[in-house]
Amino acid sequence: MMAATSFLSRVRHRYHPFHRLKKNRFVSGQVIPRLDVHLWRRLHGIDWPVRLRLMRHLSYVIDNRTVEPGIAALFEAVCDSAKPDVFWDVGANIGLYSWLVLSRSADAKAVLFEPDPENLTMIRATKARSDIDRAEIVAAAAADKEGSLEFILDQVSVFTGGLDMGQETYVGAHYGIDQRRIQVPALPLDACLVDRPAPDFVKIDVEGAEHLVFAGARRLFSEVRPVVIFECAPENFLALTGQLSELGYDLYSAEAPDTVADGTANILALPKGGRLTPAPLMDAWRARMIAWNG
Repeated sequence: MMAATSFLSRVRHRYHPFHRLKKNRFVSGQVIPRLDVHLWRRLHGIDWPVRLRLMRHLSYVIDNRTVEPGIAALFEAVCDSAKPDVFWDVGANIGLYSWLVLSRSADAKAVLFEPDPENLTMIRATKARSDIDRAEIVAAAAADKEGSLEFILDQVSVFTGGLDMGQETYVGAHYGIDQRRIQVPALPLDACLVDRPAPDFVKIDVEGAEHLVFAGARRLFSEVRPVVIFECAPENFLALTGQLSELGYDLYSAEAPDTVADGTANILALPKGGRLTPAPLMDAWRARMIAWNG
């Protein structure tokens, strides 16, 4: 989350004991890295063990469900209803949604786009251990053009690293920690259509850089027209939802069934005339939410 956070969120991160410990430079710089051992964890909805780091993925170690069970239920509903052949995971992090889709769709293939070296280590380890030959890893950031871009590493949780958008980062806002910057390769998604099967399902979660992804994916959205689930920063909401509406997409919140995308952070975009129709998908989503929360 690169956007500004709420007052209550700031209070929680200021006073919660664990978050206060993370703000200590010795703890964040020396203690957490020493305790941050690699481990394997079976997570809800995924058919194989996933490589994690003890401290940075502590929420998964404690609870084997994802931190966004409602959205995970939506992913399963899309898989059950549309049976996608190719899934593009843009901003794959440690690959959880790709592993979820591949577990749910036995014949699907996934392409994981991820520039963060630490996340790539986790993805490659999971892929290698379970010999997941249906997954391709692209070690790059999706953007508007080919080249290299500055990437800010999340040295606290590995959940909110992202391209430098010239604004305060989540970790900087909450923990006051100076973050390391690296150069990463970048490429437009349209260029990937040349030598890869076109996706019918796409996830985009790039911590505020989604406008760059969209700028490099004009052909993808206008000609291929996949189902899209994406996280959208407030400053990008009007432009990107307007673009998709003009291309013939119906927009919904990806946070709860039967709700419109009205300023919501997570958006479901369904191409009109596609394989998915809203009513059956919403029914399937509700059913999967019951399973996740049961």
